[in-house]
Amino acid sequence: MFSFFSVQIHRESKNRLVTSTGAASVLKPGGRLFLYGPFAIDGQPHTPGNLRFHQQLVATDPALGYRDRDTVTLEAHGVGLQLEEVVTMPADNFMLVFQAPSG
Repeated sequence: MFSFFSVQIHRESKNRLVTSTGAASVLKPGGRLFLYGPFAIDGQPHTPGNLRFHQQLVATDPALGYRDRDTVTLEAHGVGLQLEEVVTMPADNFMLVFQAPSG
């Protein structure tokens, strides 16, 4: 089973995050994709510290910054991956676990 793990999701291009990695195309049936990092919820970073860091990233490069959790989930669904779990992690991060269809 192949898994892709991104620690710096907020530093990846905002456009087609899941599809640009190609992870969905190489996952075996039932394989999982793990995306770890800070995510926006309803379009906004969910803590004051996350908001400040997001603003710093966007000021550096508008293509950077926190990805909206629902937008990433919709993109994953578009390539056949289903959200299996959202895990709250330390330092206001999340791990999104997606699964490819099982055959």
